[in-house]
Amino acid sequence: MDDSAPVVAGILGYPDTASFFRLISTDCPDTRQIIIDLFRDRDNKFGFADSAEVPPGLRSIRNSMVIIAFNHSAKYSAALLAESACLSTPHFEPGDVFDLRTLWYVRRLLLSRAQDLGRQSQVLTTPFNFEAKETLICWKILVYFARRMAKAKSIDAYLSSTPHVRVALKPELTTSRSLAPGSISLLSPGHGTSAESHDDIQAPPGRS
Repeated sequence: MDDSAPVVAGILGYPDTASFFRLISTDCPDTRQIIIDLFRDRDNKFGFADSAEVPPGLRSIRNSMVIIAFNHSAKYSAALLAESACLSTPHFEPGDVFDLRTLWYVRRLLLSRAQDLGRQSQVLTTPFNFEAKETLICWKILVYFARRMAKAKSIDAYLSSTPHVRVALKPELTTSRSLAPGSISLLSPGHGTSAESHDDIQAPPGRS
């Protein structure tokens, strides 16, 4: 799923990838800006590239971010409502930085697309209700476009390119018997994601 526009489009109920790519077009300025902001922030290691506060081993975003949103968002309300998440925010630990910073952008994306991406979530005011599937999908949307930008010569180069439109594919959602009570099911690993997958966006050396 992380690298498949047809799969993400299928989950969103689109017939093809044209509507998916529209999320980053000038037709959707709010979502476009959120995606660009996430890429720039993530590409800069959320401001911790030259900091020892967040060790390199903690600089990844895992599926646990969705679990945090689904089961523990009340604990991190202050961080999610802040202008920008930082280590001075209550309950914010170094190991939480990348997950919660990404969730901060996921919330913005859910709010910007309440008519489709965030129909079942309530993230405008506390107490939050991050619907698990919507949270996962928004994360993967952000990851997909951020990876494409990282591979391009520049953000402008990616945004000016014309994506190839393909027919959407719809993966199955599965429930694992090994999940603990209160946990959520994720997309079938056979369709491009797994419980071990994580956001490993890396910009190529020398990219502008």
